[in-house]
Amino acid sequence: MESLKKKVFEVCAGLMTIPEFENWFYRDVEIQCSILEDDNVLRLCSIDLSRKDARHELCKFCLDVFDNEEFYVFVIEKNAQKMLESKDEREINNYALNISSYSGWDDSKHLFNALYVLSYQFDEWEYSCYSSRKQIVDEMKLHAEIITEKFQVSTLEEKKKWVFAGLDDNELVRNRPINQPINFEESTKQKRWYQFWK
Repeated sequence: MESLKKKVFEVCAGLMTIPEFENWFYRDVEIQCSILEDDNVLRLCSIDLSRKDARHELCKFCLDVFDNEEFYVFVIEKNAQKMLESKDEREINNYALNISSYSGWDDSKHLFNALYVLSYQFDEWEYSCYSSRKQIVDEMKLHAEIITEKFQVSTLEEKKKWVFAGLDDNELVRNRPINQPINFEESTKQKRWYQFWK
């Protein structure tokens, strides 16, 4: 059931709250009609959405039932889009954290690893190599822009390959022309991470 998958993905990607999901789940006519016919719907009914660990249980359900690679692509793509749409620094950091929370990215996935590092430095920017929190947010938005640009012209299978094969395989970032200057000056120490991979 496509609508169920999308809603579960949204909750687990940090884009929908548990109360919003619960409201949808118990009011959707298609869901109610399929309780006795669909094992996955029945299994979801057994999750107590009022408990503190409800999101954790939904995420376990999501990773057990749906294609993990498709889910990870969804998390990355949707949160990157939200980062570009938002003007609120904390919101932008939360979207970066949503991507990072499923990362487990090793160094071959530099783009997502970089978002993890940036989101970690967001609250501790005074002790980082950045001169302000805004500078970190600008860098996050640059990464989100790269993700969004690539995903707009890619099929789901291409997105999966890009996410899971690592950037060295597709040379996305190395060959991307940089047309627009960022809003801050960069020292050698603060050079954008992807410029080292050209």
